[in-house]
Amino acid sequence: MRCIVVVEASFRGKHPMRVLIVDDDHDSVADLATLLAAEGCDVRFEVGVRAGADTAAAWRPDVALLDIALPDGGAYLVARRLRSDGARRGACLVALSAWGQKEDRQQATAAGFDHHLVKPIDPLHLRVLLKAVAARLREQSNGDAPA
Repeated sequence: MRCIVVVEASFRGKHPMRVLIVDDDHDSVADLATLLAAEGCDVRFEVGVRAGADTAAAWRPDVALLDIALPDGGAYLVARRLRSDGARRGACLVALSAWGQKEDRQQATAAGFDHHLVKPIDPLHLRVLLKAVAARLREQSNGDAPA
């Protein structure tokens, strides 16, 4: 599914930060998409693992918010697919979970996630995280600019 939201102002600067949400909870997706749209992100979402992996491969998100409780390997499958593709290896992967024990966080890190957020997601925490990702993206784009 494609979300409706592209807003001019953004974390990233001239171009909206691309955020992919893969979660089977439609209410969570709607809430996250609304929050991210208000922050100026270009958001797409999928409710299934295969569709999420396909969108991640084709769309090249800057950030992927992935529910690790999805069936069929869930977010771990999408994370491995993103990490195995050199063009998308630098995407920031965020595990979304109802569980936040040390073991849950370690498993997410081992699967290639950069961050692990416990549901319900604190909007302020997500905003701080995205600002840090935006700063990293700006640094990378400035470093890639010709001298």
